[in-house]
Amino acid sequence: MNIIPSKIEIDFTDERITASGGSVFLSSMAERLGLHAEIGRAIKLKQRARGASDEEMLLSLIYSLAQGDGAILDVDRLGQDTTQSELLGLKKVPNHRRLGEYLGRFDEQACERFLSVARLQASKIIGFVMQHEQQTKGYGACLKTL
Repeated sequence: MNIIPSKIEIDFTDERITASGGSVFLSSMAERLGLHAEIGRAIKLKQRARGASDEEMLLSLIYSLAQGDGAILDVDRLGQDTTQSELLGLKKVPNHRRLGEYLGRFDEQACERFLSVARLQASKIIGFVMQHEQQTKGYGACLKTL
């Protein structure tokens, strides 16, 4: 078997590109669900108005985790990708140290408020997810008989 590799052309561009172009779908979904407003109402830990806001801190973490990154350290990659940050609507992205310090200030009440935001977001989409699963995989037919 003789395999001839494809010819690859390498060039440079002045255009702003990102490997995470799908970020636009994450930010659109968050906007449609009102995630920004819910976080803004529920979480108020920052004392000073410098650096990333409470909302930007948490959205940076949420977006980073939603894209499959599994550690706080991965938020630094998001901060370096200005195109992706802009697609996500983030003006400021904290570095992992600031984010870790911020999360360290969460007490039991703040955790519960954040959990209530997560529950509210889940309640907004669970019906659509269930309907999709029923239509595509037939799940739920037995639930109707219960």
